[in-house]
Amino acid sequence: MLITWEGLLTVFVQGLTNGGPAGLVYGYLLAWIGTLAVFTTMAELVSMAPTSSGQYHWVALLAPPSCQRFLSYLTGWLTVAGWQAFVASACYLSGTLIQGLIILQHPGYHPKLWHGTFLFWAVAACAVFVNTVVSRSLPKLESLILVLHVLGFFAIFIPLIYLSPRTSASFVFRKFLNGGDWPSQGLSFFVGLLGNVFAFLVAIGVTSSIAILLSLISIGSTVALNDVLSLTVASLFLSYFACCSLLLWRRCTGGIFDRKLTSRDAANLPQSSQLSWGPFHIPGMWGVVINIIGCTFLIIVIFFSFWPPGTPVTPSTMNYSVLATGLVVIISTVYYAVCAHKVYTGPVVEVMVPVMERMNS
Repeated sequence: MLITWEGLLTVFVQGLTNGGPAGLVYGYLLAWIGTLAVFTTMAELVSMAPTSSGQYHWVALLAPPSCQRFLSYLTGWLTVAGWQAFVASACYLSGTLIQGLIILQHPGYHPKLWHGTFLFWAVAACAVFVNTVVSRSLPKLESLILVLHVLGFFAIFIPLIYLSPRTSASFVFRKFLNGGDWPSQGLSFFVGLLGNVFAFLVAIGVTSSIAILLSLISIGSTVALNDVLSLTVASLFLSYFACCSLLLWRRCTGGIFDRKLTSRDAANLPQSSQLSWGPFHIPGMWGVVINIIGCTFLIIVIFFSFWPPGTPVTPSTMNYSVLATGLVVIISTVYYAVCAHKVYTGPVVEVMVPVMERMNS
């Protein structure tokens, strides 16, 4: 959430092409409301079961016993795929920003697709260097970046407000564009929503290697950024949807109780269905409504994240994230059926056992 304004500045072109000025404004508001609903629901899960393992752990807690191990395993793979794509998208955006500065300063420069790929690799190598060789200086570097984050907001937006050309309020709030030549303006708006959504999302060797492999997409595709962003959004949002939808099912069927878990109940998790709400909980109908809004928003974003940015669709403009996401689901499902079901027992649950109880046992 801290890099929302930086993320929006780097991906706003998608919303401007499909949606226009008004599409950017209303798309941002829609993404803000939807993301708030999703993470309010996720906050209830964090309060219920605070764990660093996140989505795959919560799915194991909420899913029916007959499929909890499989759904948890699949959710874990989707989360990993989403974070790998997120690293790739950060490197890609940084590399293209550098390339944009080169174009700005050297008008005679003729950019090539493979130039962006090499800049991608340079950014990834820099990230590995900082997190390994000079990792002791990482806290100081993060503090510096925090200062730049705050000051940069004012350094960029104040000149934009005072020096940019003025347009009418009608142009900002009523001008929609359909740069992708979609059959309707509404369809174009939802295709362009991806950039606003990504702005709210925001093992080193393995991660860097996979990110470098994903960067090869940019050599053969002119819309590589859309592919990588779509893969990030689709994979992470699918894992969020698994959690939110199961929580909605539990709260509508009375599967979560307003009481403290005993040590015996906790020891039986995730097999136990006796789940209890944590300190943060939105009770009653409001909790159900927010949960439904979050699930609806996730479905819309996941569906449109697989769409290409425009028509007609060619091999170079195709959005291949649907292929990548499908492969993750298929491979993880097959691997679970063949091997993983024999060794994967679900997330580890830590139980605090009282001292007197241990002494008496």
